[in-house]
Amino acid sequence: YLAASDALQKTGPTSVSQYDILIVGSGPAGLAAALTAIAQKATYLLVEQGTLGGSVANYPRQKLVMSHPAELPIVGKMKFRKNQISKEELMDYWQGIRKQTGLQISEKVKFESLEKKGGIFHVKTSTGEVTARKVILAMGVRGTPRKLGLPQEDLPKVTYNLLDAEQYVGQQIAIVGSGNSALEAVQALAQHQLKNKVTLIVVGPTFHRANDTNTAKVNALVKTGQVEVHYESSVVEIKPDHLRVKLVDREVQIDNNLLFVFIGAEMPTTFLLSLGVVLEKKFGETLRAVNS
Repeated sequence: YLAASDALQKTGPTSVSQYDILIVGSGPAGLAAALTAIAQKATYLLVEQGTLGGSVANYPRQKLVMSHPAELPIVGKMKFRKNQISKEELMDYWQGIRKQTGLQISEKVKFESLEKKGGIFHVKTSTGEVTARKVILAMGVRGTPRKLGLPQEDLPKVTYNLLDAEQYVGQQIAIVGSGNSALEAVQALAQHQLKNKVTLIVVGPTFHRANDTNTAKVNALVKTGQVEVHYESSVVEIKPDHLRVKLVDREVQIDNNLLFVFIGAEMPTTFLLSLGVVLEKKFGETLRAVNS
């Protein structure tokens, strides 16, 4: 919301546009920016290509999404029991904020491009063009998952998201990844009552991107034989009914009819550059993007 506050302070009174601020994305950052606009009595438009919550709305069912209190403009500090809140609880909370504050969200509207003319941003969306004095891009990166780059990765059995594990029963499932998303998917899909055979494929020697809790839970599943893990391995071929997996010393074929890929997401660098955004980098990592 600091970005929204700063944008409003820097906006001169002579600009003529439909909105003071256009906000892209209704995740935590976008919601905070919109609430700041409401608090400062600014005109705003919040567009979201999905629904309220953005990427959070597509998290797995009952996923723990917050473990520390957070503060939002207007509504103040979020309070939740045991300092933990699930996806469903957070979505309900945000729906309550929406009703309480009159927050307006244009859902199912995709941001396409923008151009600055005479101090005003002309923004193209999937429902038409709008103008705003300032634009805040709160898009995140989860909408563009990183892929394996293999032939037949477009098969229906390949997916990059897990919403509800209980729809998968009696399946031969492979999961690629070593972070929390991958390990949480393993735990959900390896539930005994689902009767799935779950194989985790890890490119490195450890779960180096996962927290201790998820690591311990997956290691426990491995010990009981509910999950098989291949370290220092990679998928080299995808077929409708099997995968070819490269291990340290050989290649193996495993039966498979579902492949989940959790190897991070691509920053929308090319898209941002096409908008005229200047990326400032340090040691190869993007720190911030400032429109030129």
